[in-house]
Amino acid sequence: MLGAVVGDIVGSIYEWKNHRSKDFPFFGPGADYTDDSVLTLAVADALLHGHPPQKSLYLWATRHPKRGYGSRFSNWLGTWELAPYGSYGNGAAMRVSPAALIAGSLEEALSLAVKVTEVTHDHPEGLKGAKAAAHAIFLARGGIGAGDIRREIARHYGYDMGRTVDSIRPHYRFDESCQGTVPEALICALEAVSFEDAIRNAISIGGDSDTVAAIAGPVAEARFGIPDGIARTAMAMIPADMQETLWRLYARSDYAHPLSRERPVLPVSELRARYEALPPIEELPGERTFRIRLGGGWESFLYYGRSASAQFRREFAEKGGGEAMFGDCRELVALVMEAWPAAGEGE
Repeated sequence: MLGAVVGDIVGSIYEWKNHRSKDFPFFGPGADYTDDSVLTLAVADALLHGHPPQKSLYLWATRHPKRGYGSRFSNWLGTWELAPYGSYGNGAAMRVSPAALIAGSLEEALSLAVKVTEVTHDHPEGLKGAKAAAHAIFLARGGIGAGDIRREIARHYGYDMGRTVDSIRPHYRFDESCQGTVPEALICALEAVSFEDAIRNAISIGGDSDTVAAIAGPVAEARFGIPDGIARTAMAMIPADMQETLWRLYARSDYAHPLSRERPVLPVSELRARYEALPPIEELPGERTFRIRLGGGWESFLYYGRSASAQFRREFAEKGGGEAMFGDCRELVALVMEAWPAAGEGE
């Protein structure tokens, strides 16, 4: 999911001025988020809150205008019905990663992919491209190897997945269709040896650079994770509503948080069960302390957990106290410190 945003930002300055090499500044001058990021976050918002996908796409696009929306999508925004328009454009695959991130099974990932895609891209090739991207992300999430993912995508969707990045690069041209973008983007992610390498592969083949990288990015994120410096840079380049939606989406997933250093060491399902089994946590009268942050629900707990753990460790060291110093929140404090055991070290 954040991988799509990274790919979009990095590729934004190369869409109309292709760079057919892997040697370039990763966040080059002028790089910025485009419609690819906006509509990916719109899909995330729809899935998080149960909004009709077409309503979410409309609201996000009108709230973030002039971000490079395609002509057919722009025309769609001006219609009353917001009806599907038979598109097989690569936007179907570019924005689908949230479906694969929060799905509990491959079947659910594919079902959600169709749900968020068919409201605009109801052409068979558009639906196929979205499903192929979601399929690849979900398999990578499960630790399936690159070779096996190539074979699965080729078998289910008929794409030529036997090519290499070097064989694609000399002849690839700008193509806004799913069938002319999705297999190439997936190959860039599956041939890579790291997250950054996947994005560099995607930019290097040219074409619709930001979208190719936005499709490759989530697959690469699922395979390798995103280095902390890259993740933090990308997060700082998007507005608050997009950051908040990312945090909420990851809180619904096995990843817990978009930034790897903020993630707990305990399995998310175990941590959530233990958190929800804690006694009710009430804020003290007239105070705003860690209680209201950590006791404000699962998403708030994940967002503030690591910084709270670092705070607790500092207080223990400075005051020579123990868990008793936190009174009736001892169980909460103990859980936070267990979930983020290294918080504060080296900071």
